[in-house]
Amino acid sequence: QPRAPLCGMGVCFECRVRIDGIGQQRACLVDARDGMQVRTDG
Repeated sequence: QPRAPLCGMGVCFECRVRIDGIGQQRACLVDARDGMQVRTDG
């Protein structure tokens, strides 16, 4: 099932994604930039 952010401030770790090949990043704490590759599978 799709998941949504829980806290939106980096405390809960429910928004973990892989950004540009680096896993376990908290999406709610990373500013989006042009060309960024974000994956939700790890």
